[in-house]
Amino acid sequence: LCMFFFFNDPATTEIYQSRSSAASDVYKRQRLDRERDKERERVRADLVVQLLPVLDNLDRSIQASAQRDTQDPLREGVRMVRDQFDEVLQGFGLEVFGTAGTAFDPAIHEAMALVAVDDPSQHRNVMEIVRAGYRLEGRLLRAAQVIVGDYRAPEVEQSPTSEDNN
Repeated sequence: LCMFFFFNDPATTEIYQSRSSAASDVYKRQRLDRERDKERERVRADLVVQLLPVLDNLDRSIQASAQRDTQDPLREGVRMVRDQFDEVLQGFGLEVFGTAGTAFDPAIHEAMALVAVDDPSQHRNVMEIVRAGYRLEGRLLRAAQVIVGDYRAPEVEQSPTSEDNN
């Protein structure tokens, strides 16, 4: 009976509804903030992914000009632009990965070719980076394209036995 009077009191009902509404508003605001942050992160990742081919082309132009001339001021200018572009992308949280000599990991590497190696310790190791891989704040944006070492034990020639001669 006491509960009935408690909820029938207009002042108590108003306070209860007010608190309930405030809690609901806080929850909605927090959810909207989370959704807005997720959307912002998705847009940033999409933008960075679209800029990666530009970075690749700058790298290719530097490599191509390095094969022709040792002191090319244009190549140095392109290298400076590439370094500046890389710094800006790193400011957005971009991380480059892929190093020759590390173990091949299919979660972050894409094998483009296998190359024979003589050393068994180089088996399934990254021998060369074809195209760098990138992460944005720990999330994989693009796998590194790599050439992987493949060790095959030399086949031992077997000398003919007395059974083969019969």
